[in-house]
Amino acid sequence: MDLDTKIVFVHRGRSWYLPYALYQAKHSSPDSDVVLLGDSGGYEGIGYAALDKLSGADAARFQQAYVHMSTLSEEFESVCFLRWFYLLEYMRSEGVRSVMCLDSDVLLYSSMPEIMGVYGRDKRGCACFIPRQQEESGAASAHISFWTREWLEKFCDFILQCYSIPKYLNKLKGFWKDYMATGMSGGICDMTVLYLFCRENISSVLNLAVDREGSVFNNNINSASAYEPDEYTVTDGMKKVRFANRKPLLFKSGRDGVTIRAHALHFQGDAKGYMPHYYTGGSFMGKASSDMMRLLYPFQKSCKAFVKKLIRYQRVS
Repeated sequence: MDLDTKIVFVHRGRSWYLPYALYQAKHSSPDSDVVLLGDSGGYEGIGYAALDKLSGADAARFQQAYVHMSTLSEEFESVCFLRWFYLLEYMRSEGVRSVMCLDSDVLLYSSMPEIMGVYGRDKRGCACFIPRQQEESGAASAHISFWTREWLEKFCDFILQCYSIPKYLNKLKGFWKDYMATGMSGGICDMTVLYLFCRENISSVLNLAVDREGSVFNNNINSASAYEPDEYTVTDGMKKVRFANRKPLLFKSGRDGVTIRAHALHFQGDAKGYMPHYYTGGSFMGKASSDMMRLLYPFQKSCKAFVKKLIRYQRVS
């Protein structure tokens, strides 16, 4: 990481919560370039690159090779992979050396100089979340990740190898067979491939799930887990958070009030509805509309779930 590291989001559409993530990042790191790779720009002070201009030869190769192995839609899973090829094409075309890539349900609370103060001495070219796990078919998360262009090139090459070289493809098919036996939703995704990549390059990957110098990046506000399964205190189904000087603190489980400074919080799934409550930035154009859409968010989720059930019922009948 260095002070020139750009903060990048990859997101399609104009989801109501997206501006909270964008403007929180700009508020917390005002001297950093915050960039959206998407299909709709127009956010004041936020850089923009259109995704349809970033779909190069590598993305096309992936789409031709991809084998769908998930209960989730093929479109959803393939887009999760494609974002890494779009990000790489952006870095190539703009001459960008390094990025911190954030999912659009992440709120950032530290500036790049603050993050550099903790991680700047670490010269590894890739950072993501790797919880403690023993299974080879595990998962790593890049909802907050750091990449140099060199290491993102390596990861994108590895994705292509996983769907073109029998050694890797057969391994994924074996994972999928075992996963189907569990009856759970999901399957093989970019998190599966990222985990394999991290295992093969473990000495070169920084694990953001591990706290450092009294601070950490949060992996999921809905869960007590981080690197360890029950690492943080949970209250009413969410990590216990207290703000001090507008910075979030997490509470270590069983440590009598010991707190860890959070550089960012991840509002996965339905927790997106809480993003306005944890937002510490200023007002922005369209905020009233976003706030209104946030109130409707639970009803939208319920309606989508009902429609999906109806479609499945019609297919069966």
